[in-house]
Amino acid sequence: LYTKKNDGRYKARTVLSAGKGALDQLDIGYERTYSPTARESTFRLLCNIAAIERMTIRGGDVKQAYAQAHWPQQLKKVLSRLPSGYKMYFDGKTYCCEVGNLYGHVIAGKNWYQTLVAWLLAYGFTQSEWDPCYFYIVDDNGHRMHFLVYVDDVLTFTASDDLYQRFAAAFSADFDWTSYGSDLHDYVSIRIRQRPGEVSLDMEEY
Repeated sequence: LYTKKNDGRYKARTVLSAGKGALDQLDIGYERTYSPTARESTFRLLCNIAAIERMTIRGGDVKQAYAQAHWPQQLKKVLSRLPSGYKMYFDGKTYCCEVGNLYGHVIAGKNWYQTLVAWLLAYGFTQSEWDPCYFYIVDDNGHRMHFLVYVDDVLTFTASDDLYQRFAAAFSADFDWTSYGSDLHDYVSIRIRQRPGEVSLDMEEY
């Protein structure tokens, strides 16, 4: 699958074709494919809190997020058809064995979400009961940081640079991601502009 990003770069990705029949097994998460995304109301609420408490909103993008997810042990031997045009002289075989979470797999989104949640909880975050993509943490000094995720786009809201830097270092140790820091311009097509005590949102570019 080839795409062109908004910044002009080209992107290539191997995607499983459900149309050719993914070899998922019944009774092994076959119908449990749901991966939640952050609610718009949560995002707006956190922006209000950031403005009132003079927090800095920082963003990041997890690179090839699905491929960084943990691959269930029971699916270690799932077979996939090789991409069209891909040549491999392997005793005449035309299938390969998956060893990771590929885009297009029926439970790829779920695997990534569960991997991220497990990491956040282990780090010390608390997960919201009303929005499964919202997490928060309070350090020993009483500083609070909010965390919001929309698939592979993440946002943090905090007034403590130290709390953020410690989180970013730990997150970078386990995930390959691009941190935009406070140089954040948009989130899921919503433009974000920050000034002390003020956060404005619009969709002019969209």
